[in-house]
Amino acid sequence: MYDGETVRRALAALAEGMTQSEAAALCGVTRQTVRNWAAGRVPRGRARGAAMVPRTRREEAPVDDAERAAYEAAMTENQLLRAVLDDLKGGGSHPGSMSNRRKCELGERLRAATGLPLREITAFLRISRSSYEYHRARLGRDRRAWLRPFVREAFEACGRRGYRPVHATLRAAGVRVSEKVVRRVMREEGLSARRPRRRPWSSYAGERAPAPPNLPLRADGKLDVGGAVGRGLLRVLRSNGEGEPYCGVNEIVSGEIAEDITQYFVQSEQIPTACALGVLIDTDQSVRAAGGYLVQLMPGATDDMIDKIEAGIQKAGAVSKLLDEGMDGKGLLETVLSEFELEILEQTPVAYRCYCSRERVTRTLISLGKKELQDIVDEGKPIDIDCQFCDEIYHYTPADIADILKEL
Repeated sequence: MYDGETVRRALAALAEGMTQSEAAALCGVTRQTVRNWAAGRVPRGRARGAAMVPRTRREEAPVDDAERAAYEAAMTENQLLRAVLDDLKGGGSHPGSMSNRRKCELGERLRAATGLPLREITAFLRISRSSYEYHRARLGRDRRAWLRPFVREAFEACGRRGYRPVHATLRAAGVRVSEKVVRRVMREEGLSARRPRRRPWSSYAGERAPAPPNLPLRADGKLDVGGAVGRGLLRVLRSNGEGEPYCGVNEIVSGEIAEDITQYFVQSEQIPTACALGVLIDTDQSVRAAGGYLVQLMPGATDDMIDKIEAGIQKAGAVSKLLDEGMDGKGLLETVLSEFELEILEQTPVAYRCYCSRERVTRTLISLGKKELQDIVDEGKPIDIDCQFCDEIYHYTPADIADILKEL
């Protein structure tokens, strides 16, 4: 049995906002004992000299009409004040529209300003005591403090570039974090790329200008595509549908697409390649036919095979002429590789498309884990995820992330 002073001290500690564990440690009793006292199960008698805790029943006077009218006026005023706040702040002041973390931050400010017990604060904010204590223990704690020096070091190491090179540098160093976290840390640290990535769109309507002249013709009567392209870098993106796409960069040699692709394979991938492309322009400036072929040598190719391929390329001639005669892709290969027996393993239609989808992006979000997704929901801010291959942007609201969490 415990004396009345111990019981009163424990109940007073709970009223001041202490947890049951803290009150139990203060009074030198178990947590279960404090829980029983808080539920009203206090000791009624004494055993072996223990002091009794008297339980008295206070007589309450009946409520008269004046007190009832004052109570109703106060409730009406409280309802009006809440409606005014919701109208001024667009509904953001209502506890139902706030995350638990924001409720905890507001609760701490209310406790400091009013001195009200914690149980009244949590009842007003409509948050459980356990959730409040969970977020209060994490207030002011930077969960990414360990990552910030790594991000700053990687930012300098990659030449003060954007978040993607910084993320790649971190992965190479063995630091496993998502690109979204890297982007957020860089934004918080004020780290911006030396040459920001140009947006694929612009809100500027622009001005009409005279149409540019047609491409000049070369000596052989074909369009001078190389002269129009000029000098620069050829950037090749390759993706097998899984993981991040592979990117290769090579200097433009002539401006002709086929010649530059051939040079790319020779320099970047060290694969001997023959590439020929042709575009047939009609009299109305429309594309009447377009196509080409790409032949690569496998390891173990002999000089005799190379001579036969070169002879087939010389024999085939210009691709645009063959296309004008109605030849398809299979016919091009049969003409160029006429000295070989061909075996068609697969035929795939060529199109400008990407294999990304909202379902694949959702699976990537699921791989972050429940804790990271819950943090996104608690922040209450939408996120945008862009495909690194086609720049398609997928928008997710906190409600979308919450639906993903329900399915886990």
